[in-house]
Amino acid sequence: MLELREVAIRSLRDFKFNDRDVSYGEIIALFDKITIANFGEQRQYVSARGGYRNRSWVVWQTKRDLTLNFVQGIFSKSQMAVMTNSRLLTESPEMPIILSKIEEVETNEFGKAQLSRIPAPKTRYFVYNKKTGEKLDIEISDTGEIVYAPYQELVVDYYYCYRAGYSYLTLGQELFDGFV
Repeated sequence: MLELREVAIRSLRDFKFNDRDVSYGEIIALFDKITIANFGEQRQYVSARGGYRNRSWVVWQTKRDLTLNFVQGIFSKSQMAVMTNSRLLTESPEMPIILSKIEEVETNEFGKAQLSRIPAPKTRYFVYNKKTGEKLDIEISDTGEIVYAPYQELVVDYYYCYRAGYSYLTLGQELFDGFV
């Protein structure tokens, strides 16, 4: 493995990223230290042939792609979006995203247990007995409360609404044509 220090990845063209104009030569990603696992390049060979036994008289070699596999290095979300040529969108807390959660709970002496998150409305959930693995037919209230037999260990697989600020990267929606 190869370790590089003070690595700057710069733009090869002018482009617009979200609300920011990025100019030619501007730093896109800056690393104090980065580790590269392997380094490869694709080359294209073209030759002028002819004459006795159709030999190559002149050969042109051009580099097409340079492949770097980073093993260690920390990218910010905007650096990752630019490097993968993908759109980075930031959503407001009013638009929640649905996330999956698997949680272990134990019912109290009254047979009640409370989930750490409130389940998302109109989503499926599954409740299992932790010891036997048996799927149970139990209702979960809108507040995330479970009522079952006392002192039972349960595993609950459910979805909840994440409402804190978040950003997501849309792969396949190109930010710009060509290379950075």
